[in-house]
Amino acid sequence: MVESQIADAVRDRWSSLTKSDRMVARRLLSEYPAAGLKTLAELAAKAGVSAPSVIRFVKKLGFDSYPEFQRELHDEIQASFEQFSETPSSGPEVGATDTELAYTQSIRKTVQKTLDSDVAGLATTIARTKSSVLCLGGRVSQALATIFHAHLLRLRRNVELVSTNPVERAERLMDVGRSDLVILFDFKPYDPTAASFARLAAENKATVVCFTDFEQSPVAEYAKHLVLADNRVTGDSPSLAAALCSAEIVLNEVRGKVGASGRSRSRSLSGVPDAAMGLPLGTGKA
Repeated sequence: MVESQIADAVRDRWSSLTKSDRMVARRLLSEYPAAGLKTLAELAAKAGVSAPSVIRFVKKLGFDSYPEFQRELHDEIQASFEQFSETPSSGPEVGATDTELAYTQSIRKTVQKTLDSDVAGLATTIARTKSSVLCLGGRVSQALATIFHAHLLRLRRNVELVSTNPVERAERLMDVGRSDLVILFDFKPYDPTAASFARLAAENKATVVCFTDFEQSPVAEYAKHLVLADNRVTGDSPSLAAALCSAEIVLNEVRGKVGASGRSRSRSLSGVPDAAMGLPLGTGKA
């Protein structure tokens, strides 16, 4: 199916959506476009909101009514079928396998979505030196949080990688407050503990940033900033290749925001491993 203007409109307006709006949006995006073809009452029930909440949501997307929203969705689906039927079949690019093409398309789509988002605003938030930054991931994405933490630590202070241990996460939540920035990576299969951490952090007035896939983790409901990546490449197993790309785009923007202080910190930290290797070993004596 061609890229959807309706789905794009939902993602572009994410930061301005209310809690009930996001509940409708998540249901719509998780079963797109089928969820939008259901009756008003059915979509409201699936999203766990009232029918008036759904109507307010579609009006925020620029539609005067739910029927108008559905007509646009039908037109979008029809246009997709027509494009598919009119597109001449052609062989793959010379020297490119199906897998190479799939990854290329996934990363290209992700880069465009990332650049279209408020990367500058997010980078400014991350670059603030006074706020503490907590990085953590879900079941399959803690590795992304680890990479992001390692690079961000070279650019600014007060950056922490939160453990995957549930007890340690719960203990860390006790000190999360208004001045903290929580950067959470959660891709399918989503981690319910990640959503719980995000919810409690948001309730404590912390700013939540969510890196997730196009279908969106439940964490997105509590996020002020949302960075989306395509994780559907080949087969049934989700890919994190494009997600790493979106994380690097954000990090590069942060480097520009921190300026000379970040570059100086990075240079200073570059010599730490060598200095550590030169430390004298203990004798083992008490």
